[in-house]
Amino acid sequence: MKTIGPSVVVNLTKKQMPDFYNTEIAFRQMDDQELKRNLRIFGLMRFPLLIIAGKPLIRIANVLHFPLKPFLGNIYRIFTAGRTLEEAVPVMEKLKAAGIMSVPDYSAESGGGDAARDAVAEEIKRTIILASQKREMIPFAVFKPSGISNPELLSKKSAGKTLNDEENMEWKALYARWENIFSLAADKKVSVMVDSEESWTQQAVDDLIFEFMLRFNKDMPVVINTLQMYRHDRLEFLDKTIAFARDNNLFAGIKFVRGAYHEKENRYANARKIIPAVYQSKTKTDAAYNQALSIALKNIDLLTIVCATHNEESVRVLTREMKSANIAVNDRRIWFSQLHGMSNHISFALAAGNYNVAKYLPYAPIRVIMPYLIRRAEENTAVMGQTLREFELLKKESERRKSLKI
Repeated sequence: MKTIGPSVVVNLTKKQMPDFYNTEIAFRQMDDQELKRNLRIFGLMRFPLLIIAGKPLIRIANVLHFPLKPFLGNIYRIFTAGRTLEEAVPVMEKLKAAGIMSVPDYSAESGGGDAARDAVAEEIKRTIILASQKREMIPFAVFKPSGISNPELLSKKSAGKTLNDEENMEWKALYARWENIFSLAADKKVSVMVDSEESWTQQAVDDLIFEFMLRFNKDMPVVINTLQMYRHDRLEFLDKTIAFARDNNLFAGIKFVRGAYHEKENRYANARKIIPAVYQSKTKTDAAYNQALSIALKNIDLLTIVCATHNEESVRVLTREMKSANIAVNDRRIWFSQLHGMSNHISFALAAGNYNVAKYLPYAPIRVIMPYLIRRAEENTAVMGQTLREFELLKKESERRKSLKI
């Protein structure tokens, strides 16, 4: 049986289970000014028409090189850790003081040619080096395939189409970027999470991940895949990943997410008159997500699990099953992760219970990170329950603080 470091078994008590409703813990690092700002922004996000109306204005401003801060300044401050990796370090140090670790994420998405993708790959390598130097703060590095790969090329490979000579040259450059990232990570002993993409490009990503797992996951999970559990084929793919790791005597790592492209997936399928790759029911997505956590936990001897969710019930499912299996709350093979600026009530409650928590910390100049910020705003307005939850928790903490001043 493989293990990564010591796996301490403890007797968990009810007191150690996370309390998601203690806003004093959730917002302990926010001063009154930050609290008011976040309350105001999440209050505005309750009105989807503001985001819908503002999106084209932001894109026009970007094309014309107008200042973006009047449109995105407050959202930028809430959801990102700064313009550069160096600017993100103080945010990481502040989180570490609360027992929360960080995953610096250079949030550049597809755009530009190979030179731009090479630059993104170099930035990812910088995060790997920093992770190796600050292991007490950074447990993982991460990259998004479309940041260092041409999505059209990934799509063509996923469909099994033959590449022409020019595309083959581009594929070699793409492959070299991935290889160099994982080679450095293996040398520095840093695990790298590979974010997921749309279903029509994901097959090529999965194929690359399996290939690099064979090369780099013999001694530790250097290569960690991301499974979008709103896809109806991902439970089967999880079984395939586990079997692949066992058959080849490898470690495997899985980050579990629900998925961020539901409407886009449906539009793609409808335009081609094919069955969508995603569940049409949130209930089915939730069930698949929780089932995946259970399957993964039963294979913890070879898996590293990253439960990346803002869903309280899924967090409870995993913490309960850890308790039932007598797995320590701080077992280094199990992590919980939320995005910077969101679900602090989950992150800080878990950290208070000594669970392993790593906040995703996106960083980049505002023009580079603009697509990410727009998507965050759209997701928060689309998942209205989540926006209302953030708003109500911030409001509750604001009222609690006011009561102390009376």
